[in-house]
Amino acid sequence: MKKKMVSVLLTLVLTVSMFAGCGSEEGTGDSSETASTETKEEETEEEESQGETETESDGEWKSDPSHEPYEIEIYTNAQGGSTYILGVAFADLINEHSEWLTATAMESPGPDQTASMVLSDEYYQEHVLGYMIGIDAILGEDPFTGPNYDLRCLIGYGLVSNVFITLDENIKTLEDLDGKRVALRTKPNVPCVDIPTKMFELLGIEPEYEYLSFGDSATALADGKVDAILSGGQALSADADEWTQMAALAEVYARNDVYYVSMDEEALLEAKDSLGHSLLPGIMTLENGIYDPDFDGEVTIMADYLCWYVHKNFPEDVQEEILNIYYEYCDQFASYKDEGAYCTQENMGNLDTPELISDVAKDFYEEKGIEVNYRETPYEKYVPQ
Repeated sequence: MKKKMVSVLLTLVLTVSMFAGCGSEEGTGDSSETASTETKEEETEEEESQGETETESDGEWKSDPSHEPYEIEIYTNAQGGSTYILGVAFADLINEHSEWLTATAMESPGPDQTASMVLSDEYYQEHVLGYMIGIDAILGEDPFTGPNYDLRCLIGYGLVSNVFITLDENIKTLEDLDGKRVALRTKPNVPCVDIPTKMFELLGIEPEYEYLSFGDSATALADGKVDAILSGGQALSADADEWTQMAALAEVYARNDVYYVSMDEEALLEAKDSLGHSLLPGIMTLENGIYDPDFDGEVTIMADYLCWYVHKNFPEDVQEEILNIYYEYCDQFASYKDEGAYCTQENMGNLDTPELISDVAKDFYEEKGIEVNYRETPYEKYVPQ
């Protein structure tokens, strides 16, 4: 029996060898097909393994489930505004994609109030991410008790505008506002009170000022109680080639023809610099139809980036987690609000005061190849070296 088994095995071996020898270069025998398939599967597995290794080496981010839990609060702005909604979206994304970080969106009366709160409380310094304007803290004016250099810029998430609007088609230039009733925002407010006032002073123009909240100024314009107001808008696209006006102006736009009075570029930049409040990008001239499709003509606006800030004592590992989540999922902000379309990986480095960039953010943007809008001449007068 053993001899018969050996004989059968030898016969099978010889038969397989003959078929293998008769196969073409492409391989037609069953055994060669099997060998080829196995080889391809091995190669595929090896390629996938290499791909995973390459992806990991390229810095693929994964939240660490072994990290100790940590909680933060995201201070936004008044409820209903774009910053409030985008802050809620950010909290949602953090809670969904982090294994250890929990975020709660909080309403705030304004960026300076948030900054003042953070600077005065050690707990908030380590647990708050918020919409703030770092240069306001550096200037140290109300509500701050003095100059402070401890805020750090983390992420650029928006681009806002200010420009004068009117319902009077005969008001076309800043000079036409001389002696007219012009509504600015309530004091204190460097961008929307001090800067435009200084610009008019440099131009020798003397409007009659009223200081109103944004909603009250819109109502005053509609009721004819003022001739022009300082209006705000926000970019709707990553390239800032589409804009929307603030919700408070919706009724004004629905019932009236609205006209824009462009800023004077030279006087505006001089005013911003003289007040030490040179937020970037500073000024933009938008081509016909971009700022408002119904307005015929270019519009020169005062433009400022919106940024998420933290205190310098905010934990570095939490900063990294926040940056990674924003980077990976920023395309989801637009599903919360149209202005979220501006939130892209490339725009993360558009900072209002790049001199205040967090060291963690600086390293992160360098690693990801994201350009930060550093000035050619750093403003050491803002941030002591």
